[in-house]
Amino acid sequence: MRPSPLALTASMGIVLAAMQFIEPLEGTVARTYVDPAGYATACSGNRSAAVPGATFTDEECQLLLLSDAIVHVIAVRKLVTVPLDDELWIALVSFSFNVGWQALASSTLLRKVNAGDREGAREEFARWVHAGGKVLPGLVVRRAREARLLG
Repeated sequence: MRPSPLALTASMGIVLAAMQFIEPLEGTVARTYVDPAGYATACSGNRSAAVPGATFTDEECQLLLLSDAIVHVIAVRKLVTVPLDDELWIALVSFSFNVGWQALASSTLLRKVNAGDREGAREEFARWVHAGGKVLPGLVVRRAREARLLG
């Protein structure tokens, strides 16, 4: 069964909104670099294209961000069992983008979202501020922005 054009348009709207939310939080570096958690990374948080010494055009960085955002929109769609408003969509896609959909899948955050506990879910974001065993100020800011989307 093919999705309707309206459903595809709505999904692409979430993808584009998530990209606009994520890109300033990730920043964009048009080359391979090591992120604060110690991972080889390219552009706006992409790890699959992070080849040592590689450089990227702005267009390539945007395409990598687009492809990554699509992966996480699909993951959130599969993991969440309750209806989502745009703000919760964007918060969960951003979270999944940053920690990985596998971490989202096993999180208390997801359990609370699926239980309809929006306030409890909002509080869970603050628990995810560590990387490499340290609290990262950038993650504190990111989680606060994600949590604010939930009201």
